[in-house]
Amino acid sequence: MGIDNEIKHYFFQAQDSFKIEKNGFEFYDLRSLMVLLDQSQFIFVCKSSQILHWDKTTKFCGECGSETKHSPSERAQLIFQQEKILEEKAKEINEQLEVIRVKKVYYENLIIEKGVDMWNPFIEKDSD
Repeated sequence: MGIDNEIKHYFFQAQDSFKIEKNGFEFYDLRSLMVLLDQSQFIFVCKSSQILHWDKTTKFCGECGSETKHSPSERAQLIFQQEKILEEKAKEINEQLEVIRVKKVYYENLIIEKGVDMWNPFIEKDSD
């Protein structure tokens, strides 16, 4: 989850059948921890609780409704169709770039044809 005062904090979702085998560990509900922990520790606990709830309840994309899966590299849910969406966006961008390339060639040829200064198209070149 993070580091606070050089102490690493971790969290996990325990199942109903989870048992603690080492002494010194106890389970507390969130409200009970409010008086047992200092503010920075309690903030970590609250954020952990929110992330666990988000992870448990976020199964579909809120925008497109596609099913999501866990990201292997960050705290995120990825859309299964994300690769397809990215490919479609790349195709759109490539089509737009091609239009820009064609327009660029057209205007460069027009500038040469009209004999206009490329850096200031309002000034005609001297024909020496």
